[in-house]
Amino acid sequence: MKKSLITAINVEDIASEAYRELRTIFQYRNEEMNKQVVLITSCHDRAGKSTVCANLGITLAQKKKKILIIDANLRKPRLDSLFETKKENGLSKVIKNFQQLGIVNEEKLMDAILKVKEVEGLFILPSGPIQVNSTELIDSQEMKKIVELLRQKFDHILIDSPSIKNESDTIVLSHFVDGVILVAEYLKTTDLDIISAIEHIKKVDAQVMGVVVTKAKIKRRLRNKTSVG
Repeated sequence: MKKSLITAINVEDIASEAYRELRTIFQYRNEEMNKQVVLITSCHDRAGKSTVCANLGITLAQKKKKILIIDANLRKPRLDSLFETKKENGLSKVIKNFQQLGIVNEEKLMDAILKVKEVEGLFILPSGPIQVNSTELIDSQEMKKIVELLRQKFDHILIDSPSIKNESDTIVLSHFVDGVILVAEYLKTTDLDIISAIEHIKKVDAQVMGVVVTKAKIKRRLRNKTSVG
């Protein structure tokens, strides 16, 4: 488990406190909006969305919830590295197998899901082997059925997707979820970037739950902690 998963390594760190505050806001919004399956994306690459997704998942699991994180970035997966999982099995392989079978097999799907040993109640569905034709796999009935089946198994599902700037996968994934959290990098993501991303998301009738600002300076974070809102 990498050191960027601060919420599992050092609960006293100021970043851990910021993620717990994010969790509180997430839970409050979830009660209002009933958002069980949430997509986490960003305006551009390397904004820290995968780290946000992972740490939010950890803090939710720490509240005795059963949490699943899906790595749906099939071209450039990041969660495999953060959680130090292997890519031999995972989402891309599961979808391909189900397409060949012509049916979504619950047992095979659950076999692909890994338990995070360091965090009770946290599970991850890795990306699987890297795919060039990722959109064809994501934009499939099999993917839709996978999400529907997993809704019955977990309290919350967080989906880590590619950044929205150059990836159609994220727009497709927006159809399968209840809400979207947008990650913006401090001093790099512009207001125009955020507005453009929100407009893209709204075109498919998806609902933006809020924006999380990452990589802010510590002094600033003391005043305005990273949060959804």
